[in-house]
Amino acid sequence: MQYKLVAIDMDDTLLNADLEIHPANREAIAQAVAKGVKVVIASGRMYRSLLPYYRELGLDTPIIAYQGAWVKDPVRNELWYEQPVPLTDALEVVAEAYRWPVDINLYLDDRLYVDRDTPAVRDYAAMSRVDFYPVGNLLDFLKAPPAKILFIGGEEVLLPMQDRLKQLFPHLFITRSKAHYLEVMHPRANKKEALAFLVERFCLTPEEVIAIGDSYNDICMLQFAGVGAAVAGAREEVKAVADFVAAPGDDGVAQVIRKYILEG
Repeated sequence: MQYKLVAIDMDDTLLNADLEIHPANREAIAQAVAKGVKVVIASGRMYRSLLPYYRELGLDTPIIAYQGAWVKDPVRNELWYEQPVPLTDALEVVAEAYRWPVDINLYLDDRLYVDRDTPAVRDYAAMSRVDFYPVGNLLDFLKAPPAKILFIGGEEVLLPMQDRLKQLFPHLFITRSKAHYLEVMHPRANKKEALAFLVERFCLTPEEVIAIGDSYNDICMLQFAGVGAAVAGAREEVKAVADFVAAPGDDGVAQVIRKYILEG
């Protein structure tokens, strides 16, 4: 099989603990691109948070951001695909969230809005390398559909909160991207749907796609692709659905590209 597109998650997949791209991963991506393979970043991060890495890699493909709520082409500055949380749903989700001891992130027009400045919010913004804007009560502030809603808290809170939100909003896509991040999106705002959109746009088939990830929000993407690969540090649930699991190390993406593209 000649693979023509590789979709790669960012945090804990392409990026190491220092939020840097391992040189082996960078080199393997460059070699894949040189062979004509499309390399696509597929992340829950904000679009603006992904641009520096996109430029570091020298890519010219669209970016999948916000778990798939956005597919945007940086070259033409065009938003190809957008699936925000409907405003009515978003307001009800936020109202429910205020019953739980969590921090709430809202994403509008590629900006991060919060109700107040907290250590968790500061840590998140520092990791994402973005600014944040405290605006007070988010129910009063929210007037347009957000790209997504993210809650930050301990697993002991987020696990029952996730169950509750799924009971109340079975029509929305609700997932955890990290142990302490719970995210709520439009039902078509996930990495599988966004990747399927690109596959059709590029006149490809799922069998020609490789997807690489590590967490719960990557499972649907890995199951969609012809090859779903997990890095060594992936959650066990992700490894269970993967066709290939990389050996330990920060070069997991390079291992996958070498196996299926450079040496395949």
